[in-house]
Amino acid sequence: MELALPLAYVVQHFYEGYAINLPLENLIRENKFLVFELFGESLLPNHNEQMRLIVFHLYS
Repeated sequence: MELALPLAYVVQHFYEGYAINLPLENLIRENKFLVFELFGESLLPNHNEQMRLIVFHLYS
């Protein structure tokens, strides 16, 4: 991956105005997933999200 600008953080925006910023270094690593189901069920409507970013080394 090549980046033209010296980026340090990425902002992820969610419904209802919620946002989180992550260091770009965390998104370049291999162990991350975009998840749209949990235990075979859609994240909607119970979790109010269409997709969730999971970055394992931050939460495990």
